[in-house]
Amino acid sequence: MALVNVQKKIRKSAAKLGLAPGEEIRGACTTNPTGSVTRMAIGAGVGGAVGTAPTVRGLAAGYPVGQMFLAVTSQRVIVCPVAQMSGKPKEIAAEWPIHDVTGISAEKGKLAHPTTIRFRDGSIAEIEAARGSGVESVTSLFA
Repeated sequence: MALVNVQKKIRKSAAKLGLAPGEEIRGACTTNPTGSVTRMAIGAGVGGAVGTAPTVRGLAAGYPVGQMFLAVTSQRVIVCPVAQMSGKPKEIAAEWPIHDVTGISAEKGKLAHPTTIRFRDGSIAEIEAARGSGVESVTSLFA
C-alpha cells in the first residue's frame, strides 16, 4: 500500500491537467532525479536536492528534472511537477503516447527505487521512485 496515493492526487486534478474524458489513470508514483534521496538522507541536500540530469538523447530527453509525479494512463505517460506546499500536481511537464514507452522497471532500494523508463527509440530515462509512492502500480503495467 502506498504511503502517498499519487493516483488519487492526479485523479482529483484531472480537469486541471487536461486529461481527456475517459482517460483512465492506471498507475502513478513520485519520482526524483537519480541520487537525490540519498543526498538528502546524508545531509548533502540541505535546502532541497535537485539532482543532476545526465546527457540524454531521444524521447528520454524530455523527462524533466525535479520531484515529479509519473503517471500511466490509458492513452499516455505523463509527468507532472509536484507543488511543494500542497503536494498536488502542477501541470503536465512532459508526456508521451503510451506506444512510445516500451517499459518501466524498478529495482528495490533502501531509500528509493532506481527506476528505468525505456522508449521506442531506444533511449532511456533513469530516475528514482520514492519508496511508498506506488512505483509497483506503474512497473506492473509493463511486466
